Amino acid sequence: MQIIPVVTGMYLLHSLDRGNIGNARVAGLQDDLGMSDLQYSLALTATLIPYLIVEIPSNLFVTRFGAHIVLPSLIVVWGAVTAFQGIVTSYGGLIVCRVFLGICEGGLLPGISIYIAAFYPRNKLQFRVALFFASSALAGAFSGLLASAIEHLDGRDGRPGWAYIFILEGCLTVFYGILSFFIMPRSLETIKFLTAQEKEDAYSVLLQEQTLLQKDPPFNWKSTMSVLVTPHAWLTLLMSFMGGTFCLDFEPSIVQSLGFKANRAQLMSVPPFAAAWAVSIITAVFSDRFRVRGITIIFHSLVAMIGFVFLGSQSHSVQYGSTFFFVTGVFCVPPSLLSWIVNNAAPSYRRSAAVAFSLSTTSVGGILSTWLFGALSGGANFRVATIVSIVFSGASAVAAALNILWLNSQNQKRRKVQNPGPVVDDTSDGFIYML
Repeated sequence: MQIIPVVTGMYLLHSLDRGNIGNARVAGLQDDLGMSDLQYSLALTATLIPYLIVEIPSNLFVTRFGAHIVLPSLIVVWGAVTAFQGIVTSYGGLIVCRVFLGICEGGLLPGISIYIAAFYPRNKLQFRVALFFASSALAGAFSGLLASAIEHLDGRDGRPGWAYIFILEGCLTVFYGILSFFIMPRSLETIKFLTAQEKEDAYSVLLQEQTLLQKDPPFNWKSTMSVLVTPHAWLTLLMSFMGGTFCLDFEPSIVQSLGFKANRAQLMSVPPFAAAWAVSIITAVFSDRFRVRGITIIFHSLVAMIGFVFLGSQSHSVQYGSTFFFVTGVFCVPPSLLSWIVNNAAPSYRRSAAVAFSLSTTSVGGILSTWLFGALSGGANFRVATIVSIVFSGASAVAAALNILWLNSQNQKRRKVQNPGPVVDDTSDGFIYML
């Protein structure tokens, strides 16, 4: 009860604060600051570039000082930066805020990933990942409703409605960050609601599922970097990059391009995210129950591809219907992929590196997405972005299938080893990959 609710709140606010620029754009941000579509894409890129720089060192800080200190600290600072966006009066000021926002936000998802991986066995991880990750879908739904309500403050004290979107949501984030310092446990041993026997039983399960090893080897750079040398690593990195290009921060703009007015567009952007939340939870239960990750990635990649195909329709009704497909597909892939990466990396420092490399690659895709859905595409069809998204969705399904085949071949080899010896890391013969 102390783990998932806390990190879910963190990721919910992360998604609100990262994506509220899309709602602010609909509310008039771009016009008020005199931004072109090119400048708007640059503002989004300014947020994502710092992600590449901070994700790997941030995970090292989490490992060294503890997530219970690092993550709340990041939240307080980025909440303040989010609020400052509401008082900018120039494009340059917005760029500065977006850079600092990226520096603070970049470490959250990799930090949360390795944090919860230390508390749950491998066969129960995706449901927990989906619970906190699905909060981003709720954020997508809630942000539209919240932005619609906040817009009514337009003109209050001489500030536009989009300014209050940043200010109020930023202040909420600062408050939650301060609260997190007091409610976030450092480790299994510090969870107050568990008895000593429950903690011992939980530790035994984590050892049995190879979430923890009997002896965690000391940090080693060579072993850490070698996490990149397997086909599994390169295939998951490829899927991470392609997944990063599916940026849903533009969903309100896509809905608005279908002819809805600003306030109506905010409200109409809600249902696709609500549907994505429900499907993500159902998928996670299935994935954990049958101990599969790749199959769910293939399925949802194909669902996203169908959505992007119909986004190219000339009918606004069909285009709006397509948002339910591509929003659901795009949102449901990351929990499976992230769980797959975490499940198949050990010990903790290799797991931290694998997650950080993957999310850094996702950030590269995110930079591409800001241009695909921004300056390089326009109008209701978002033609360039749609074509690339269709290709990448299909390629993700193929990459997942190839990864299943490779992991299964390695498992078959390892099961034939009569005396595998102790499990030192994920390359040991006794370590069995999750498919």
